[in-house]
Amino acid sequence: MIKLPKQVKEIIKKLRDKGYEAYAVGACVRNSLLGDKPLDWDVATNAGLDVLKELFKDGKVMSERLSVVRIYDAETEDEIITDISTYRSKAPGEKDFTFTDDIHEDVKRRDFTVNAMADSGFDFVDDYNGKSDVQAKLVRTIGSAVDLFRAEPIKMLKALRLTAELDFDLTQDVYEGIKANHGLIAELPPAKVRKEFLVIIGGEHAGKAMNMIVDMGLLPDIIGEVGNNLSHREKSDLVIFCENCDKTKPIPERRMGAFIQILSEKKALSVIEHLEFEGKLKEHLEDVAYDLAEFHFAQTPQAYKKFIYEHAPMERSDYLLNLQKALLIIFDYSLETKIKSKMYLLGEFRKHNDPIFVEDLAIDANDLLEAGILDDPEECDKMLHMLIERLHIEPKKNTRTDLFNLAKTYKKNKLKAYLRGISWVR
Repeated sequence: MIKLPKQVKEIIKKLRDKGYEAYAVGACVRNSLLGDKPLDWDVATNAGLDVLKELFKDGKVMSERLSVVRIYDAETEDEIITDISTYRSKAPGEKDFTFTDDIHEDVKRRDFTVNAMADSGFDFVDDYNGKSDVQAKLVRTIGSAVDLFRAEPIKMLKALRLTAELDFDLTQDVYEGIKANHGLIAELPPAKVRKEFLVIIGGEHAGKAMNMIVDMGLLPDIIGEVGNNLSHREKSDLVIFCENCDKTKPIPERRMGAFIQILSEKKALSVIEHLEFEGKLKEHLEDVAYDLAEFHFAQTPQAYKKFIYEHAPMERSDYLLNLQKALLIIFDYSLETKIKSKMYLLGEFRKHNDPIFVEDLAIDANDLLEAGILDDPEECDKMLHMLIERLHIEPKKNTRTDLFNLAKTYKKNKLKAYLRGISWVR
């Protein structure tokens, strides 16, 4: 038996009072046995969706097809989220499922023994000795690991996810099953592989899981052919990464950046493309591939402002700064002085309100037009960018008078405009 939160108890009681079964199931049970206090709970029941809608009118239907209703608890500090779903039965490898009235069929579909437990507060269902495996910290499949992984290759990564998140070991059956079938991972949709890899690399025990990935030959299946062509230096750095990445904060996006920087620019870009990264994370990882070295050497106030300006928004350079902190921990690089210098400079920029972006200027395009300095909006935009580059050197000139004078000078004197970003004094 586990200690159920008040909110989950009330949900189970409400269903039982109406004559239905209800159990907390899956990862929340597993993590509770490990001594954690989950905020995400799953409750399984033999009540159908129509009943769930009627009993939990404040709930949100997350899936009509899967019969899932979500309950948010915003009245407590814990802010527990509970998903209530109807019992389902599914054979390994099958996409289709059927609803069932049997809790034992529902836990059977959950693939790993440590996820196949259910607790109602009155009855504890543990058909596959999951509790013993939780205590022993073992990843074991329900049935043959080889059969499961052949039917659902993504489960190999989910097994390693348990290692990365919970420090679990693989049973011999699971280990051999992954070694025999890992090539099937390369056939999965890249988005699915990327999602699991990010969770693995961001786990509290990512180093252990990454060592397993390398040892069992999964790396090329995950990141593409690049994984088969690492240089001696890259292999050496990968070993260090696996040994020390757990010392950094378990932030998947940052850990991924640390992994990417191990590779040459060409290989890093190949991995980004292979795993189909998108959005901000893709932009961050491309910055690592292209510009981490430039960021490393941007040590003067002018150079650092220019880098931030060219990599707007600010969060792009902030990402690289936080990545450098992680690299200092992982690789013991001589970065501490440079990191502290950048942090000091950022503090000074903010303290003195130094202009970094065009939006920080005391004038805008309309001011240039109204002052009669320029009459073309496009030329105004170019002028504003020239002005901000000069103010990276002379931030105190961020006044309307000084900026108008500079704009007039750059309009008349092409040489001065060309040399605007150069300082002759150190």
